[in-house]
Amino acid sequence: MYDTPTLSVHPGPEVISGEKVTFYCRLDTATSMFLLLKEGRSSRVQRRYGKVQAEFPLGPVTTAHRGTYRCFGSYNNHAWSFPSEPVKLLVTGDIENTSLAPEDPTFPDHALWDHTAQNLLRMGLAFLVLVALVWFLVEDWFSRRRTRERASRASTWEGRRRLNTKTL
Repeated sequence: MYDTPTLSVHPGPEVISGEKVTFYCRLDTATSMFLLLKEGRSSRVQRRYGKVQAEFPLGPVTTAHRGTYRCFGSYNNHAWSFPSEPVKLLVTGDIENTSLAPEDPTFPDHALWDHTAQNLLRMGLAFLVLVALVWFLVEDWFSRRRTRERASRASTWEGRRRLNTKTL
């Protein structure tokens, strides 16, 4: 059901520190949003809006940009594509002082849920709705049955009462 996007990097996966790099995330199915995620403990998620492709410019790059990147496509902010194949960015020509490199804000590792977890949550909610509907149907059935039994008893009792009054 969900497609897998294609991630590419230009001018290439090996660049010199200070160069500008652009990641391209492409998905043949029309999407509303693309995400670029750098794997790791504290990765910053970048969002771009587009139909079938989004550009993620980086740069000038430093060694802090080294790492493995993946992209995702969002169909409606609730359904995500499968992750792209990983693209490893290698930045050579280390700068002397890496402390001047920009630091990414930290995001939790679970910023993007696994598709299995999302599907389990949806199925659990659907099951709860189904149980509630069955409960309402059973309750309605019992309510109608009780009403019919009462009406039947009332009509039988009324008939007996008339018989008793006629015989007197």
